[in-house]
Amino acid sequence: MPTSTGVIPFTEMFERVKNEELRDKSMDTQAEDKYKGNVNETYYIWLPSEFEFRSYKKTTNITTVADYITGTVAVTKGSTAITGTSTVWTTSHSGSKIFIKGGHEIYTFTRTAALTGTLDRAYVDTTDTDATYVIFKRKYALANDFWRPVTVEPEHGAFYYYKSGVRIDLIPKWAEEWGQQDYYNPGIPACYNIIFEDGAYYVEISPPDTDARSIFYDYIPYLTPMKEYTTGTVAMTNGDATVTGTGTAFTTNVSAGDWYRVDADGTGSSSVWYEVSSVTDATHLELTSTYAGTTVSGKAYTISEEPNLPPVFHPLIIYKTALDRCIDRDAKQTQILAAMFERSLGRTKAIDEGYNTDTRVPSIYGKGRR
Repeated sequence: MPTSTGVIPFTEMFERVKNEELRDKSMDTQAEDKYKGNVNETYYIWLPSEFEFRSYKKTTNITTVADYITGTVAVTKGSTAITGTSTVWTTSHSGSKIFIKGGHEIYTFTRTAALTGTLDRAYVDTTDTDATYVIFKRKYALANDFWRPVTVEPEHGAFYYYKSGVRIDLIPKWAEEWGQQDYYNPGIPACYNIIFEDGAYYVEISPPDTDARSIFYDYIPYLTPMKEYTTGTVAMTNGDATVTGTGTAFTTNVSAGDWYRVDADGTGSSSVWYEVSSVTDATHLELTSTYAGTTVSGKAYTISEEPNLPPVFHPLIIYKTALDRCIDRDAKQTQILAAMFERSLGRTKAIDEGYNTDTRVPSIYGKGRR
């Protein structure tokens, strides 16, 4: 059953879909793994793809780097070396782009000292001993869990900054338009483009900033698939909060906040869950409350993660997964599941937006009915 806080752990989710909603009695591991995959796909792909619930929408910021034009530089055709006059280059300039005025190409700059640096490739234009230049940065790493920006609305973009307390939105420019942007003349940022390189997301800002400023962005995070751990057996004593394992590796597979049960006490909606308080070592962990069941030894158990979403979302994951799985089943069962799904979705939307027609269930934002 759901925990006292309304959490439905991952294991209970796929068991309820398989054994209760769809009454699938197959016992093989392959069938169970399919249900696990279906629940996870609903959780970390379908939900964040279809909806932008405030509950998992995030806001953070990048800090732009001001352009740098102090002094002049000397560059030699065919060489990667660059020497400054009256420059004070710092390590913050490494990795930035540099454009030497009078030239045609843009290079990546690496600082070696206040007056010296290197280009990422040999300089191809005419040798110049007193050239003006600009060092700028327009590509910034996004959050490690960034998956996609929120949907852009007519009056708001996903990226924005504030000037005198007024929000200024940047305009998204996609790949086919981005090549038309002014690449090397810094100014006030006006547009952006999101790119994926070397396994990470970045945002490019155009024009590159002339000042250091905070640019905020709203995004949908990547939700990692949920998992369970069942290796070995456990012993429990009634009234005690310590779990003793045999053949277990709790240290590397369990975290505080996971949910524990003795399988003999119930599965699916009959599960009796206890929250993990801490992991002592590979064969011992502590629960946040004492074990209420009968003293046992050598028993199968399950430790399960929970969705990284408020509990109001958890039934929605179950009903959506069951609905997707029952396509080939009878029409009546499909209609029942569709109705349960729609009701759960409506309730989730209402609570996420800060109000609820059922005043007994408070908003996850602490507001009452509006």
